[in-house]
Amino acid sequence: MRILFVAPYFCWPISAGSSMRMYNVSKQLARQGHQLVLLAGARANTLPPHPHLHSLYEEIQAYAPPVWMPAWARLLRWAFSCQPYPATDLASSSLHDRLRELLGTRRFDLIWVNYFFLADALPFGLVQDTPVLVDEHEAHVLVWDEYSRRGNLLERSFARLNLARVRKLEERVLARVDALLCVSAQEAAFLCDRGPHRVKVWVVPNGVDADHFRPLLDQRHVPNRILLCGTMDVRRNVDAAIWFATRILPLVRNAVPAAELCIVGARPRRSVQNLQTTPGIHVTGIVADVRPYYAEAEVVVVPYRFGAGTRLKILEAMAMGSAIVSTGSGCRGIDVIDGQHLLVADDEVNFAKKVVELLSHRERAQALGANARRLVEERYRWDHIMDALVVKLQSICSREESACVPGPSGLRGSHAGL
Repeated sequence: MRILFVAPYFCWPISAGSSMRMYNVSKQLARQGHQLVLLAGARANTLPPHPHLHSLYEEIQAYAPPVWMPAWARLLRWAFSCQPYPATDLASSSLHDRLRELLGTRRFDLIWVNYFFLADALPFGLVQDTPVLVDEHEAHVLVWDEYSRRGNLLERSFARLNLARVRKLEERVLARVDALLCVSAQEAAFLCDRGPHRVKVWVVPNGVDADHFRPLLDQRHVPNRILLCGTMDVRRNVDAAIWFATRILPLVRNAVPAAELCIVGARPRRSVQNLQTTPGIHVTGIVADVRPYYAEAEVVVVPYRFGAGTRLKILEAMAMGSAIVSTGSGCRGIDVIDGQHLLVADDEVNFAKKVVELLSHRERAQALGANARRLVEERYRWDHIMDALVVKLQSICSREESACVPGPSGLRGSHAGL
C-alpha cells in the first residue's frame, strides 16, 4: 500500500507517548514493505528530519504549524477561534494547502491521519475514492470532560467551552472518515456510539518495542529507588508527580526512611523542578536512554489521577520487568490483573502501603515484574499489533469489507479488537 501519513510533528527524536506511537506504527508498516509519505508540522527553525526517518518514509514533507506563542497569547488565539484548543496549536492553513497539493497530484491507497484536529483540514472533495483513517491516540472528549470537573472555576469554564468545540469537531470528522483507531476497548465503545454506523472503529492498543525494552543483563537495583516517568509539561503528568512527591512519598518514608524518588521526563515545569528542593527527590529532565533508570528502580510508580488513552511508559516498565504500583487510571486500557502483573491503589494511604510492600519484599516485586514482561510478550509487541491491523487496512483499501455491523464486543467492523 502507498500511505500518506499525516502527523502534527516529526516522530523522531521520540519525546512523548504520541511520537512513540507514530514512530512504531511507521516502523512496522515500513517493515512490511508499505510505502509511506510523511507530511508533518515543522517550524522554520526546526532541524531537518533525522536521517533515521528516511529509513521509514520514501518522502518527507513539512507544513508550517501555527506560529508559536506564549501561553497567554495561545489562549487569546483560541478565544477568537471556533476550533478546540489543541487544533489551534496543531493545524493551520499551511496544512490544508499542503494536503490539497499532495492529494491533487498523487495517488494514495490510504490516508492515515493522527488526531481529529488534523483530519479536519483534509480536503475531502479530493479523497472521495481514498479511504481515510484517523488514529485518535486518546479520546479527547473524555480528556476534556475530566478537565471540566477539575481545577478552579476559570479552568473548569475553559474546559467546558473547549469540550463543546471538541465534540463538534469530532462529529464533523466522523461524518467523513472511513475508520477510527482507538487505544482501548473502553474508548472505542464510547466513540462507536458517537459516529455514523458506517465508520469502522478498531482497537489498536499502544505497544512497546519488546526487543529494545527488556531486562538488562547487568541490571542492578539501587536500594529503595522509586521511579516516575513521563513528559513533565503535560497536565496529568505534572499532577501525578506532585501528588506522589508531596502526598504519598512522605507516607512511604515513614516506613522506609531511605526511600528516594527519581522523576524522569522531558520539559519539567517549574512546579516539578521545585520538588527537588526536598531531599531524596531528583528531577532529571530528558535523558538519552531511560532504560538504565528502569533497571535501577526497585519500584516504578504510575500515579495518574485522570486522563484517557493508555500510558506507554507503563508498557515500557512492564517490558523491562519492573515492579509497578499504579492507580486504576494509570493502567487503564491495559489487560493487567491487580496482584498478578502489578499492584493497584487509588488513594494515598493504600498507594504508599503497596510501594512499601514492594520495597520490602524483593521476591514479590520480581514475580510481578516477570509476569508483566510475559504479558507484554503475549499482547503488546508492536510487530504483533501491526500485523493484525494491516489485514484490516488492506480490506478497506480494497473495499472488501462489507458494511459494518456491531460485533460481539459492541464495536464496529468484522474484527473490532486486535
